[in-house]
Formats: sequence, structure tokens, C-alpha cells
Amino acid sequence: MLLRNINQSLGLCNGTSLIITRMGDRVLEGETITGSNKGQRVCVPRIVLNPAGSKWPFTVRWCQFTIRLCYAMTINKS
Repeated sequence: MLLRNINQSLGLCNGTSLIITRMGDRVLEGETITGSNKGQRVCVPRIVLNPAGSKWPFTVRWCQFTIRLCYAMTINKS
């Protein structure tokens, strides 16, 4: 499940469920299973995050995929 809005025209919005078909170092390839673009193959990039307003004298920067496993969510919500 996506955690951020990446591209709304492709249906990559917050809460969209995907089946990951291929994993790379910088990109994930998947197929959407919910929403209006159901069945479409999409690529999810790795996003660089920089927190604003840090109290430290150095900048913290990290890269991550903004996805989460959602099988545990569906069990808890059902």
C-alpha cells in the first residue's frame, strides 16, 4: 500500500494497493489492484527525504520506498 501521493493521474495515490512484481535498487515495479487504474503496471521510485527544522547542526537525509505491507491491515480491518 502506498503511503504518499506520487502521481494522481496514474492512480498512485495514498492508500492504493499494489502487487509488487519486480524489485530494483531505485525502483519497484508493480500492478495496481485497487482504484480506477486497476490492473495497470506502474513504477514506484525511491524518495529522498530531508526533514525541515532540524535541531542538529548537520542535515539528515535518507532514501526510502513509501510503501507498506497491507495484508496485516486487511486482517485487522475485517
